[in-house]
Amino acid sequence: MKENTKTHHKHITDSIPNVKINFRSEVLDRSGKGTIQLVLYQHQKKMAFYSGVKVAPKDWDDKEKKVRKSHKQASDLNLIIDTAKAKLTNIFVKYRLQDKEVTFELLKDEYDRPNTGFDYLEWLKEAIESRRGEVTDSTIEQFNAHRVKLQEFKKTVAFAELSEDLFANFNKHMKVKLKNESNTRWNTLKTHRTFINIAKRKGIITMNPLDRMPVKRAQTDRVFLDNNEVKLLLDLYHQKTLTDTYQCILRHFLFSCYTGLRVSDLERIKLEDIVHNLLIVTPKKTKNSSGATIRIPLVPGALEMIADEAGTRTKGVIFKLFSEPRMRTYIKLIVAHAKISKKVIWNSGRHTFATNFLKATNNLAALQKLLGHSNISMTMVYAHIMTDDLEREMDAFGKI
Repeated sequence: MKENTKTHHKHITDSIPNVKINFRSEVLDRSGKGTIQLVLYQHQKKMAFYSGVKVAPKDWDDKEKKVRKSHKQASDLNLIIDTAKAKLTNIFVKYRLQDKEVTFELLKDEYDRPNTGFDYLEWLKEAIESRRGEVTDSTIEQFNAHRVKLQEFKKTVAFAELSEDLFANFNKHMKVKLKNESNTRWNTLKTHRTFINIAKRKGIITMNPLDRMPVKRAQTDRVFLDNNEVKLLLDLYHQKTLTDTYQCILRHFLFSCYTGLRVSDLERIKLEDIVHNLLIVTPKKTKNSSGATIRIPLVPGALEMIADEAGTRTKGVIFKLFSEPRMRTYIKLIVAHAKISKKVIWNSGRHTFATNFLKATNNLAALQKLLGHSNISMTMVYAHIMTDDLEREMDAFGKI
């Protein structure tokens, strides 16, 4: 059985024709440039394809089969040629793995299609967009941010170029050039792993090079504010010394501290969702999976934030949020202004609610329902935070 598999893969490799690069110096256009073609032979028949590049004869190195380095766009033009060559090779690989015969008509049709047929980044753009409605808009934005990050590292990436070396170099680029932390890099590579697996299931690619990547998610502390720190922010809010924008963002953050709501839910909740001081909402993150509705009793602090935002309104969306990047940046400045030294992120509001609720009630099951967690293990993270707190307090006690 193994011998047959080896023979099959050898057959695939042998059946892929060699793609040659040819500069047509005998036919120049009006600007004096010649076409660079990709030439191959299939069943003794010559096939020629336009690479997408034209240069003057003086700019072509026929020995190296490359645009000369003296040309100001040499790197980009040579990349286009290499990518076009990889496209042809990839088409053959895809059809050979499916045991399909590649005719000239089929090859030309596939080659002439937009890049979605061979370029991973172009395909990824459409694949991400196809997930809209299944996941939140903020998740779509994150997916696209990870796509753009790879595109800035390498302008085009043919499916045939996807390899462990490519992603190892990309990971190094994120670490050294972009100064990305381990979890940031992990999130980026996780997104690419997910979509490459989709491409694999569709038969576009046969293996996922990221399955063996060593980058792992690091355990990080969930930054939260204790009750005294929340009070400092509330006092700052009551002073009304901040600009309108900062005051508004602080109001939204405090509401998250009182309810544990994510941004994706904060921007959706309406005044009609409140019944007798009970907020009823279906979390957007789990709307398409569990569809569970959560009920959050609104404490006085949360009701105050609603009243300040909504005024006399009785209908419609409660909070009008700023962009997430702006909210993330401004909340750090606001927290620092309140003389709080913790490195707070926007999700710290949710972590603050969860940790302080658990400290006050010690009711893990109730917290699971309030946070909308489908699995108690997700909520257990906050129990671990409490354990860490107790250990620090015991250490301090032991030094008395």
